[in-house]
Amino acid sequence: MPLRSLGAVRVFEMVASLLSFTEAARRLAMSQGAVSYRIKQLELELGLSLFERNGSSIRLTEAGEEFRRTARRALDELDDAARSLRRRAAREVVIGMSTYFGARWLSSRLIRFLTQHPEIALRLQPTIGDSGLTSSDVDLAVVWGSHDRFQSKHQCLLESTVTPMVGPILAGKLAATGLRDGLKAIPLIHDNETHEAWGRWLSSAGISDRGARPGPIIPDANMRVQAIIDEQGIALFDELVSDELSRGRLVAPSDVMLEGFGYYLIIADSPLRAERPELKAVKDWLFKEARMTLDLSVTS
Repeated sequence: MPLRSLGAVRVFEMVASLLSFTEAARRLAMSQGAVSYRIKQLELELGLSLFERNGSSIRLTEAGEEFRRTARRALDELDDAARSLRRRAAREVVIGMSTYFGARWLSSRLIRFLTQHPEIALRLQPTIGDSGLTSSDVDLAVVWGSHDRFQSKHQCLLESTVTPMVGPILAGKLAATGLRDGLKAIPLIHDNETHEAWGRWLSSAGISDRGARPGPIIPDANMRVQAIIDEQGIALFDELVSDELSRGRLVAPSDVMLEGFGYYLIIADSPLRAERPELKAVKDWLFKEARMTLDLSVTS
């Protein structure tokens, strides 16, 4: 026999996640008595106890823990389906990306998509690293990295090399001391805790990282750009800082380029989303623009 009340399942999941009838009632805008009644009715319908009560505290029974896991998966699927249906009606596509990529690559091209597809509503969701992939709101994400770091299905949108960048004052110091010795005195700014990219670049340049001076971790690429302009250290960047390079605000002190990095497109792992024609239109347009970017770089 199917469950008679989905509402009771939502109430149960809230209580189970908080292990508090009082807090669940507050978040659900219900009375504590109403919450207790819903749980009691659900337990009677299932024919088993979901919670063990000990004075003012509660904990899940073994059956309650099993039902909580199942309920969470089911509610997530229902929420995802509802969200997808609402977006299908509104023809909305949410793209997760860093503000760095959005401002430096996407923004100048976006008018072409809006002109070609006025029926599709785009929402750009600022993200850092892989954070956009865990958001249930994001339909697809553009993420920087190397192809071997992604566990989910991905496609390379733009390949890009990276190389160290500094401000003009530090560039002068590096020129005077030489890169190998100069890197021992200048903080290496990182984008995450793994320091993977710097390790790979130093190895490619034949420089040991043992004498390198550790610097701050700045996940936001725009903040890293400004930190370099402000002469706070040296960081790895791609071709999207070409404007700062041409204006002399940034300097590349080495011609050693690190290959194997780029911007990757990752689509939310949901059949309901993958089948949406507006999502395919966005994806196809992004790859078309990426090919145009590549063609321009080859001919210039």
